[in-house]
Order: sequence, then C-alpha cells, then structure tokens
Amino acid sequence: MRYLALYGCLALLGLTSGYAPPLPGAQEPSGVPPAPVWRDTGVTLPHDYSNICRDSAHPDVFLTAEPALGTVAYNWRTGRRTVLNARPLIACGPAGFLFAADARRGWRFSLDDPQGQPIDRVPDADLIATDGSAQIYASADGPDTAPTELWASSDAGRTWELGPPLSAPVALNTARLSPRDARVLYLGFWIYPVFATPPPGYAPDGVYYGISTDGGQSVTLGTMVHEPLSAAGPSIRLRPALERFGSIWSVLKITGDGGGETADYDYSISTDGLHTFHDVGASYGTLSSGRTVDLVPTPAGLVRLTVQGTNTPDNRQMQTILDLARSPDSGQTWQSLTAPIPMSTTAPLTEQSIPIRLLGTREVPAILVFQQGPHLYQSQDNGDHWQALPDSSIGGDLSLTTYEPVTLLDTQSGGRVFALDLPVAHAPFVAPVPPSEAPASHYFPATGHTLERALAGYWQAHGGLAQLGYPLTEAFHQVSATDGKIYLTQYLERAVLERHPENSSPYDILPSLLGVAAYHERYGAAGAPNQQPNSDNPRYFAETGHTLGGRFRAYWDAHGGLAQQGYPISDEFTEVNTLNGQPYRVQYFQRAVFEAHPENQPPFDVLLSQLGTVRAQQLGQGAP
Repeated sequence: MRYLALYGCLALLGLTSGYAPPLPGAQEPSGVPPAPVWRDTGVTLPHDYSNICRDSAHPDVFLTAEPALGTVAYNWRTGRRTVLNARPLIACGPAGFLFAADARRGWRFSLDDPQGQPIDRVPDADLIATDGSAQIYASADGPDTAPTELWASSDAGRTWELGPPLSAPVALNTARLSPRDARVLYLGFWIYPVFATPPPGYAPDGVYYGISTDGGQSVTLGTMVHEPLSAAGPSIRLRPALERFGSIWSVLKITGDGGGETADYDYSISTDGLHTFHDVGASYGTLSSGRTVDLVPTPAGLVRLTVQGTNTPDNRQMQTILDLARSPDSGQTWQSLTAPIPMSTTAPLTEQSIPIRLLGTREVPAILVFQQGPHLYQSQDNGDHWQALPDSSIGGDLSLTTYEPVTLLDTQSGGRVFALDLPVAHAPFVAPVPPSEAPASHYFPATGHTLERALAGYWQAHGGLAQLGYPLTEAFHQVSATDGKIYLTQYLERAVLERHPENSSPYDILPSLLGVAAYHERYGAAGAPNQQPNSDNPRYFAETGHTLGGRFRAYWDAHGGLAQQGYPISDEFTEVNTLNGQPYRVQYFQRAVFEAHPENQPPFDVLLSQLGTVRAQQLGQGAP
C-alpha cells in the first residue's frame, strides 16, 4: 500500500484520454481515431526546482522556479528551454501572467514580456481564476500578524482593492475560488486561540465557513459548527465538489493530516451553503496498508474510487478491494460502476505496491482515467465504459493539460518528460448535462447545456437565442486555431464565443474567427464564385477589398461592427446551406457568416449561419 498511501489521496486533477481497443462489453465508436502513442518530449526537468505550473495562455509550456537561474520555461512540444528572468516563479496567473517577488516588491511578467512590471502584491496560488477572467486574490496579515486582509484584483494584479478586513480574533484559514466564477469564494475563518474571548456566537480555536459571491466584499456565513484547529493540528480545505456542472453551493471539505508515513483525510460535502456537511469518504493508512479515496466530478455526478488494502497475517500478501461508484446528488446516494480491473485481488505484497488512482478533468467533461501502476484505462461516458490506453512508466508522475486538445504528461524519476496526445471523441463535448442549480444560470433543456455565466451578458446583448442560438457544449478551455493561445470557449449554434481577459470590456468576449476558417475550407484561395457587391448604402473596405451594404450593413452596424463581426472577406452571393440544403443569400466576415432570411420580419430577416453547429460536430474529431 505504499503508493496507495502516497499517490491515492484526493485526485482532483484533470485527465482525458484517447481511443484504444475497448474492454469487453464496451462499445466501439464509429470513426475511431488512431490510438495515441507516448513520445519523448526532449524536456528534462531539474531535480531542484521549487515551483512548477503551466502557462494559462500558451499551450505546451511548463514554468519552473530554479535556484540558480530564476524562472525557466520548458516547451514539451518543441523541447525548447528558455530562462525568462532571474526572479524565481511564485505562481502562474490568468491570461498568461506569471508572478514573482524580490526583496522589495512583487513582479508580473509573461512569456511575451519576460522582464515584466512591478506590482503591489503577489496572489495566493490557490486564489487565481480558472474561469477565463483575470481575477486574482491575495491574503495578507493584519496588525496582529494573522491573515485578516483579502485583496482582490480584476486585472491580473495591475490594480488591487481591499475587501472588508476581518477583526481580531477572526482570521482567514482557507480560501478557494469557484472554477466557474472567480467572484465566488469558499472561505474558512479561524478563531485563533491567542484571544481568550471570541466574538459573540463563536467558539474559541475553531473554524467556520462562508461563501462570498461578490469577490470577497461580503460573506454569507454557514452555521457556526465548532471544529478545533491548532497550528500543529489537522488542516481544513474547501474545494468545489460539483460546481463546474451544477450548484456553487456543492462544496467539498477536506480535513486531515498528510505527510510522513500516514495520510489521513476525511471528505464531506455541503449542499446548503456550508451550513451542514455529510460524509462521502475517508482515506487513511501507513506505508503498508490503508484506504484511499479519489473523488472526481463529472456531468453525471461525483465519481468515487475507494481502494482498501489489507496485509495477510504473514505480511507476504495483500488483498486489494475496489469500490467504484457515482453519485448524482452530491454524495447523498451512490450507484455502483464497473472498474476496468478486477474489483478484488490478492497478490504478493511487492506486486501490490503500485498506484491505483482515478483522475478526471473539469475542462473536458465526462472523461475519466483509471491508473493501475503503468496500466491506464479511459472512459468518455462518466465511468460507464472503459478502454485501454498505452502503458505509462512505473513510478512516473502523471499530469494533464487543462485545455483541449488534451495531453497526458509522464514525468519520470529522472525528470524526463514523455507526452501522450489524447484524441477525444465528439460525444463528451456535446453530451447533455443536468440542469445547473447555480444562481442566475441559463440552462437550455433543448440542448442540455448551460450558458456560461461570463458569456451570458454578451449572448443577451447580441440577439440571444434568435441570433446566436442554443449552447451546444459546456464552456471549456481550448487552444485557438487563430493565434495558438488558450481561451475559455463555448460552442453555440451560430457562433463560438471566446473570453479574452487581456482585453477590456466589452471586447473581453469575442466570437472566434469562424468565418475565415469556414470560407477557406469551403472555397479555398480562389474564393466563392458569382459574388456581387451590394450597392445599397455601400461601404467599401480597402483592407479586404470587399463591400458591405443593404440589410447586411444595417445588421453589422447594429451588432458590434468591426470589433465583433470583423471585416467582410467576401461580397454577397448565394450559397446552399450544408445543414438543411436550402439556398441563402450570404456574406462572409472574419467572425461570422450573415444569412438573408426575407421570410422573417425584421430584425430576424438577417441571421448568423450555424457555423457553431458545424464546428461542434467536428469537435474532438481532429478538426481545428
């Protein structure tokens, strides 16, 4: 159970997978892409780095802090190693920003600006947005040398705002962000025992919980449940449980000690705003025996792998019993699943000293990976069916990129990094998810998807359902085919929306350049035949040599113009729609295709072509 104890603690890591011959009983999907193959990246990480993270804007890049050099970037696609500056990295932030500090101040820099600029403070590593925004937070000690201040920045550290400070003897013990909305914080407060008299209603030396939905400006406290805590006692952490696919009020609490020869953790979930918690599992054990629990959220519910190991009396063999289950209601009830390996085995003790883990990702829904030592299996349907993947190394550290396309990385004992590019089928992206219970969510039963909260304002302001259509996927991080950077992306029927935190509002939400891609794919360098400039109130664009006029110009002017639709890249012509086979008068723009629908009354006589639907159908099938 050595590796069970060391590696099997809560694995809320991300992981997806590729196709290989399915296990007995699994369905072989049509159009199966080639099986993935491990490749040597040419990158060897040093043994003495102190921090490591992945760039949030540039794919395929590790960032490390190395004592003799500072911050170093490693590209596992090219094998290139680059020293950015002499300041050791502290954290990777949103929009590709990196953070470090010297003796006097903090620094913000990036791969594009290695030297960077000084900033007032450096964010906490656990308080950095993953929702596509530039929101970060930093905790700071107050006059009593306890963490009583929480600073917020909506522009990745350029400016900061202090939230309401806590008053002694209340200090901040734990804080985590919602992955779906970085304005939502899960907070734990410590009544530290140096003060003999706690505030009214508080017990001394305890931790209490609260949720902030406005970036820390106000906090809704949970019930005052006393949980003793001391500097040498167990740690308490809060993490979203099913929030990515449901309510922000579904919060996982982890209580326990890790390190040395034992790793003891209790896991419980609150679904009522941190007022009450119910148990969902416990890990415990020594280097030779114990129990581990992995919890991974999926669109179908919370999936739990429990691994119980017990030595035989002669200490020569160990029996390992697995329990794999899924809960649709945040751990209230559980439904059994079939694991890709036998649920009970007995073998010599040395053969059992291998990691057994369950990994998943919030970025690519429904995907799970099961690890048994070097053997890997993947599920693309929330754990219902499994397929084998190529074996990894023995004793390597597996990690996963958090964007699509997804890469599984194996950092071996000597620091050498190997990569497995994992093609993912179309189905996991478009598979319906349960309705969200989150406040102000926009769930559409017609497609079974929730419009991302950060994108809802743009959707409503630009025609809503009539102009942009239903959401066809959940939001996820994807590498853009336009500039090769990572953006929070959601596919709609008539557009693919990207969140650009490097831009100020209203240009922080933009449609991707679907028009350019679709035009080139369909018509090539020669362009579409029989184009005709519209002579009704025309506007000529010398940048592309095309003219915009008539109802298309009126729509273009009323719906964001150049910033939102881009330049015209064709004149008007008649095109047969690939989805319904009907001919329409169209004009292509960088970010959209306008269709004339004279059968509709204004303003619906001009609609965007369903480029998002076409792209969603290609998603996960090798299309850019």
